[in-house]
Formats: sequence, C-alpha cells, structure tokens
Amino acid sequence: MDNFEWAEGFLQRFGLFETDFNNFERKWRKSARIYSEIAKNNGITEEMEKEFLK
Repeated sequence: MDNFEWAEGFLQRFGLFETDFNNFERKWRKSARIYSEIAKNNGITEEMEKEFLK
C-alpha cells in the first residue's frame, strides 16, 4: 500500500493498493487483482495469462 517513506516522503508509489492522500481512499491496483486471482486459483491459469500478461 502507498505510504510515507522517510527518505522520499509520499512521492514513492508502490504496493497492491493505491492511496489518495487527500481523502485516504484506497483503490485496488491491477497488481492486486492479479494477486487475488493467483491466490484464489492456487497458481496462474491460462485464462489469467491471456488477460493479464498481454
């Protein structure tokens, strides 16, 4: 999740969820959806490869 980094402040953006620091709303990134599908399927399916690895 996006957070405060001592060396960079709020400039660095990384993680599975994006944070809007104006209202602290959190949004799923594409990487979070992919990770969720991998966890649900206990691996990467052919359908996931077609959808996410374009």
